[in-house]
Amino acid sequence: MLCGAVASGGLAARWQTVLALLLAAFVADPLWGALWTLIAETDWLLVLDGRRLPARGERVPALPYTAPGSPGRRFASWLGRVRVWIREEFAPCLGGHATSLVVMLPLLAVLSTMLGRQAVTLSLAALGVALWALLVRSPGAPPSRWLRAVMEMGLPWLLGHGILATFTARSALAGVGYTIAYGASLGLPLAVNRRTLFLLNGGQVATLALLVLWRRPVAATIGGLLLLAQMAAQAHLGDSTARVRWYLRWTQPLLLVEMLVVAVAVK
Repeated sequence: MLCGAVASGGLAARWQTVLALLLAAFVADPLWGALWTLIAETDWLLVLDGRRLPARGERVPALPYTAPGSPGRRFASWLGRVRVWIREEFAPCLGGHATSLVVMLPLLAVLSTMLGRQAVTLSLAALGVALWALLVRSPGAPPSRWLRAVMEMGLPWLLGHGILATFTARSALAGVGYTIAYGASLGLPLAVNRRTLFLLNGGQVATLALLVLWRRPVAATIGGLLLLAQMAAQAHLGDSTARVRWYLRWTQPLLLVEMLVVAVAVK
């Protein structure tokens, strides 16, 4: 989010800018993060579609003079079964998540409105990405890491830019490049292979190549040196979880500095 704000060129030493950045950070991290956790990483479909209503429900008062077997009586019977399902199935599994969404979504709407139209649009996009990840997710499998990368890298970059200035193609392309690299890094704990490393390095190489086209040779050189240091560490990257964690922990600061250098160059 901060890199997007830097890339916008709209940073200024004013209290309005500082307040906007603080609100944007709160939206991009805890609120969008909660949105992803509560929707994309929760088995909503398993509970809602994978279980039938109980055969018998609790007694629900029907309308006066409702005859047995009539639509009104059948509706009361169905409502009793729904109440039992909510109490015994839905509430233990998803009741807390539903309550959290009821509290979080209005807060997200209010803060996004305070930040402006771009923030509202991006929050709606974040909601759409989380719902998409839920719908395409296989039962028992984690959500798509590429949609997670969009949620945690691409959209925050655009949010930081959008609250301070109009979107630009250069900033958006830089955000896309690092979204690809971040999505590939999320796949390293699952498998260390040529395709993952190609996307991890390729997203950064493509972004640095754009700096050369935009006549930013100093920033491209600094970013290239930071990328070479990451690639040198890949020679010691193995399939073990410990090695992957070591690599991510060691190269994360390099990647963050590289992103900041690119953001300064494209503003």
